[in-house]
Amino acid sequence: MPEAELAQGEELLGHWYWGNTPLTFSVVGGILQLSGGMSCRFSPIGPDLYRGRDGYLAGERLRVVRDGDTISHLDVATFILTRTPYGR
Repeated sequence: MPEAELAQGEELLGHWYWGNTPLTFSVVGGILQLSGGMSCRFSPIGPDLYRGRDGYLAGERLRVVRDGDTISHLDVATFILTRTPYGR
């Protein structure tokens, strides 16, 4: 992933939750990767938009939803990912 693309995704790194299921975004081999219950690598396709490259979310669009300058949540397929656990 080129340096500019990695910088775009840096704020996604770390722990996220789908309900109470923990997931983690990291960079592996320069590529943004989601691991946990639904593993997938993502490529940026625009500002705050990514496309699943493989795995469970292959072809799905991940959208970063913001409240001002802060990330509110991530929307990927029908899944909502948040920084804190929530009930399903």
